[in-house]
Amino acid sequence: MMIFTGQLGGRMLDKLLLNLERRCNDDDLEKVIEYYQNDVQPDEIAKLALVLAGSGIVLSMNSNFADIASTGGPSSLSTLLCPLYLSSYGLNVLSLGVPGRPAGGIDVLAQIPGYNTTISSDYLIYSEPSNSYLHILASEEYAPLDLKLFQYRKKVNKINIANLAIASLLSKKIALGVRNVGLDIRVAPFGNFGKNREEAMKNSELFIEVAQKLGINAQCYLSNAILPYQPFIGRGEALLALNLIFDKKSGSWLEEHKEYCQKMSGLLYEKTTNQTICLANEISLLNCFELNLKKQGSSIYKFYDKVHEIANEKRYLIKTKEKGYIYYNLEAIRGLLNKAQELDKCNEDIFPDPAGIILLKKTTEKVEPNDDILSVRCKKEYYSLLKKEIQNLYCIKKNKIQIDYFEEVI
Repeated sequence: MMIFTGQLGGRMLDKLLLNLERRCNDDDLEKVIEYYQNDVQPDEIAKLALVLAGSGIVLSMNSNFADIASTGGPSSLSTLLCPLYLSSYGLNVLSLGVPGRPAGGIDVLAQIPGYNTTISSDYLIYSEPSNSYLHILASEEYAPLDLKLFQYRKKVNKINIANLAIASLLSKKIALGVRNVGLDIRVAPFGNFGKNREEAMKNSELFIEVAQKLGINAQCYLSNAILPYQPFIGRGEALLALNLIFDKKSGSWLEEHKEYCQKMSGLLYEKTTNQTICLANEISLLNCFELNLKKQGSSIYKFYDKVHEIANEKRYLIKTKEKGYIYYNLEAIRGLLNKAQELDKCNEDIFPDPAGIILLKKTTEKVEPNDDILSVRCKKEYYSLLKKEIQNLYCIKKNKIQIDYFEEVI
């Protein structure tokens, strides 16, 4: 049940949202953005979430449905691993995504041949999934106004408005009837949910308050996204990482990230069920992944073929010219991959994958001249165009700088 306190916005907001529903032109979108750039009440954010969700099919709320979304940011695999953990714990996972920048969960899965990113509403309404996991792309069926608003926000560079991000995230959960929601908040100066810990904490509390008004159980997980979570960055590279995890060959850095995703998933499961979890292993994760691939039109064999293809594409090794301590610039890495994707974009493929990066040293690790520090997978014709950006992906400092790594649960 949706519980609201006070009046849901005034006449001005009602008119803005009515115009958004009826016309949804650029002027309407711009006015909504202008309104929500200011301090607004939680009720007003909840109202926008309902309007966005109500523009398409809305499934009934289900207490066994769960998902962990994210606020975006390169190098995390949480939107790929957390659904598998939640599914392995016995929850049903429905995830509605939009194309990420540069490698959101749906972007990565769409690289697998045959993977169907659209699922019939009849299947969702009439099927009775058990331990099910479906990951679908926002469309005209589910929260179409949210997709239009998100695309316009990208166009005018207004992604990092927390009030709009909250409404957008929750509208997707309302549309699919997901009652239990975790939010992976990646805190960084280039982040979408707060430039620092204090801002992110404030926004996470607001997210939970708005979710409660919409009848959604919410939990937030904050971490420092200045540091790479793991070394495989890009759409294809995320598939390589998944394969290493399934094969128990992840290495310590990737393993640490896998454990963090497991921790987030376990916390949401316990909040959802009031029960402690039996820890999942790589075998059960792989089983859940195979089931997801099958339900969405692909197979584990097509996944393995794609992994083999990515692993054998041309790579350029980048070496350091000096000794010191290495620091990666994740904002620059995201920018390079976004630029490569724009260069490769065509009407037939909304998820191009012309480039990816593997970090070969951990942030703050000591390096010597001529050490391999990262590899760039890139089409030959794009490499010369990206060469300048590649030099800005890292820096070597003479002295080691302490970076505060933190994890918090709200």
